[in-house]
Amino acid sequence: MDREDLDKKIETGGKTMPEQHTEGKKSKRKLAAAAVFLLLIGAAGGYYYHGTPFGSGHDSSYSMPQQARSGSAGELPAVRNTPVVQAVKKVGPAVVGITTKVYDRDIFNRRVEVGQSVGSGVIFDKRGYIVTNNHV
Repeated sequence: MDREDLDKKIETGGKTMPEQHTEGKKSKRKLAAAAVFLLLIGAAGGYYYHGTPFGSGHDSSYSMPQQARSGSAGELPAVRNTPVVQAVKKVGPAVVGITTKVYDRDIFNRRVEVGQSVGSGVIFDKRGYIVTNNHV
């Protein structure tokens, strides 16, 4: 028997008392508090990363931006005014850029972007119909 055990017997009147395990309870409480804290931090980070809830004023419809074109940007020198350049000048206003985005709902019913595609097309009709490649 060592000195500590002898002191304990003297303090308790010679009887051995079972030790109380308060350290185990404290460490479990600390672990639970840390788990709750990390869960809250993770939820806040996920909310921030995935955006705002649906209905916050974001418009899901697509509108083609209007670009102002100047009448003539100036004449090119004859060396650079090739048939390809002339063809591009002629059909340039009919070429359009297209961006499509696919949205879905997450488990909190928030609208999140799940896909995006970018491509180009050509306006081929006066009514505004556009021909694109299949990938857009």
